[in-house]
Amino acid sequence: MLTVNSYSRVFTENTAPDFEFSKLFFCFKINKKTKILIYMNTENEILESAPDREIVNKRIINAPRETVYNAWTYPEHLINWWGPKGYTNTFIEFDLRPSGKWNFVMHGPEGENYINECIFLKIIPPELIIWNHLSFPKFQMVASFRELQGKTEVTFKMVFKTAEECDKIKLYMYGKNEENLDKLEEEIGKMIYLHK
Repeated sequence: MLTVNSYSRVFTENTAPDFEFSKLFFCFKINKKTKILIYMNTENEILESAPDREIVNKRIINAPRETVYNAWTYPEHLINWWGPKGYTNTFIEFDLRPSGKWNFVMHGPEGENYINECIFLKIIPPELIIWNHLSFPKFQMVASFRELQGKTEVTFKMVFKTAEECDKIKLYMYGKNEENLDKLEEEIGKMIYLHK
């Protein structure tokens, strides 16, 4: 029995595609005249990581893991710090659950707007969040949170399908992610101050 998260279509001898396999399609022969073409949906696939296909930033934050995790998962906090220095956001949808969507517009310092579409894949509170960034540049985001005697080590990892895709933005994206983590620390400082 074959079970896939896919879209399938039946073809006759005259309409069946010539190829048997590609990165997106599997083609199964039913008989001499009929084939079934299955489109494999890879949006929900967790990628294997490799050094040449990832951008990794780490930061130890002087705050409990639960507080740091809340800064990532409560939209009223996330909206304040997500993105590099000088960027702001308008959240359209934030549905924190597997297969839930996160859609937002990031506003640049010179008035430019960047549409972002994401889908959450895996959530383990307060340890891990994985989502796919479906807009350009396409990547998978893995955010992990490790407790360190009252502090939290945040790992901010972008995983790409190919080394070529990663190389296109690797040189400048590491610094932009550091700016993002700077803003995260500022937001957490405000959260802690308000709860004193």
